[in-house]
Amino acid sequence: NTTLYAKWRDCIVTFSTPNNGAEIDNQVTDRNNTMVSYQLIFATNNYISTIQIGTSEVIEIETQLGSISGGDYCTAVRYTAVSTGSEILIEVINLKADITITLGFTNTPQTLKESGASVEGIAVASTKGGIAYYIADDFDSLADTDTITFATKQVLQGYVFSHWEDLDGNNLGSEMSIRLQKSLVMDNVITAVYVQSTNSSVNNETSNT
Repeated sequence: NTTLYAKWRDCIVTFSTPNNGAEIDNQVTDRNNTMVSYQLIFATNNYISTIQIGTSEVIEIETQLGSISGGDYCTAVRYTAVSTGSEILIEVINLKADITITLGFTNTPQTLKESGASVEGIAVASTKGGIAYYIADDFDSLADTDTITFATKQVLQGYVFSHWEDLDGNNLGSEMSIRLQKSLVMDNVITAVYVQSTNSSVNNETSNT
């Protein structure tokens, strides 16, 4: 005659840095059903150089866009950095357990390479001002003619969404939520482009979802 209750809580993502987080000047966090995003802006003379997921190997950050297996903690961790390494967007996909992400820094600006055509599969990114993600339950099973939904959300005041573009700079549409064929986005990076605006409000809605 006993009732047992299953108690649930959010998994926790902790950032570990050499100076106990003093390198992070500003942090914006956003969560949806499958992903937690962290936009990190670093203090002066701090430029990211390495990243470590849990207790896995330390990864040298050499390109602006990368993806790391999440092991037992999550499906994967994606990052998008500015070329100097002074800012980075970290996306934790399908978080399954508490995780510590360890960041390493250098005091000189980086020269991170653009992703280029070496991208395998599909990647989504955002310029400063917002976050972006795609929705596909089983990407590998989709036919080339099937469509995938891409959505974005403004997270920083003073910026407004402009359009989506691919690696070649082609404008793919100006709606905050769009559907694109798999054949178009395969081995490509789809980027949500934000521009500075005099409007200080933050738009937390996506259209056409």
